[in-house]
Amino acid sequence: MKKIQIILTTVLLAVLSGYSAPLTVNFENDTVGAAPKADKVSPATPADDIGIKVIDAASNKAGEGKGVSFIDNSATAGATLEYNFVPDAASQVSKFMASVNFSCISKSADGKGYIAVGTGAFDSKLNSAATRLNEVRLYSKNAMRVALDGSTTGQKDRTFNSLGAANKLVMVVNDTAEPTNYDLDGTQTLKGDSVDYWLNGKLIATVALDKEVIGTDKNFGRIGFSSNSGTVGVDFVFDDIAVTPIP
Repeated sequence: MKKIQIILTTVLLAVLSGYSAPLTVNFENDTVGAAPKADKVSPATPADDIGIKVIDAASNKAGEGKGVSFIDNSATAGATLEYNFVPDAASQVSKFMASVNFSCISKSADGKGYIAVGTGAFDSKLNSAATRLNEVRLYSKNAMRVALDGSTTGQKDRTFNSLGAANKLVMVVNDTAEPTNYDLDGTQTLKGDSVDYWLNGKLIATVALDKEVIGTDKNFGRIGFSSNSGTVGVDFVFDDIAVTPIP
């Protein structure tokens, strides 16, 4: 049922708004207990202390049907899940909406561990802040922070729903110099070279894109989820990853 609903919704959006949806990931065709199919998943085989693996509907607190568990309790390794949403570098886009459902399953002792959710160039390695052209960090203390030019310094925490509850993150990117309109809770206007962040149906922040892409366009083609090698205490579930270009 979940898969049918997603397909119908995607088709309806395309018909009504002219949008296309080059990426829709719901894990329904992946094998429970194994790593999901992706353009990059590391480690390739999930372990008890670190890994990304497909979970069944009973364990999926982020959505319906299958999802993925993202755990990092290793002090020496990081984990990465990445997808291209364009077929090649020549097809990169300037304006798009990316969304994902997520749930924090358990908190770490200090709450400092986080997963970075970001976008960048086609085939780039998004496990580094240097290659993420925009990013938001989901902390294992039920809070998130947006990054400005690769840094969260000076950015405040935005609390999301408590342990085991579902959340929805939406990132709307405009990599052009001119404002653009998009439809989310009514018609919204996003200024040039900026990104809007929505959490659970509310606009929580608007920040500039990384300085390296300001003044250029068509820089985006990949979305990624990653923890760094020093992260310990990350336990999240993800579902329904989608990226839709804005015409």
